[in-house]
Amino acid sequence: MGPLLYGATVVHPRQVGLDRVPLRTGWLGYDIRDIQRNGEVDGVSQPNPGPYVPESSYAFCSDGSEFGCMSATASRELEVELPARDLSRLAHVQLNYDVRGEVPGILYVNDEEVGTLHNRDLSDLEPLEWQHRAVAIPAGLLRGGTNRIRIEVAGNAQFARLELELARAR
Repeated sequence: MGPLLYGATVVHPRQVGLDRVPLRTGWLGYDIRDIQRNGEVDGVSQPNPGPYVPESSYAFCSDGSEFGCMSATASRELEVELPARDLSRLAHVQLNYDVRGEVPGILYVNDEEVGTLHNRDLSDLEPLEWQHRAVAIPAGLLRGGTNRIRIEVAGNAQFARLELELARAR
């Protein structure tokens, strides 16, 4: 095993017991790791509230024209609770997101502009193909307690999953 770049990484928001925090708070639209189980079975809540629907099983979309989005929004604000212990000795912070369509978008953290969200690079990927992307966030913008993440999108984009990844120094 070779040397590790970071001492530890943690992702927020995360599930707490049976509370599916990412799904409940809008960071995740549908948990595709368990697409076969949804609703309630014998009184037990399943990973997803309903069956997978390609046109609506995502976190949010910015324009309804290309994807059949039922509740399009050009701006989305999300909140995440960060324990102070997770913010010590941060070496790297990034927002990970799965996206398709045409972006750019602007990322704000606690009302500070951080950078541009992209989904297309110089390749010839089709706009309907999902891509996993990340944008770096200055660690000093985060604080213990509630943090606000806002995404403003100019274009037609669909986001399936978003998460904040924190990496501690070794």
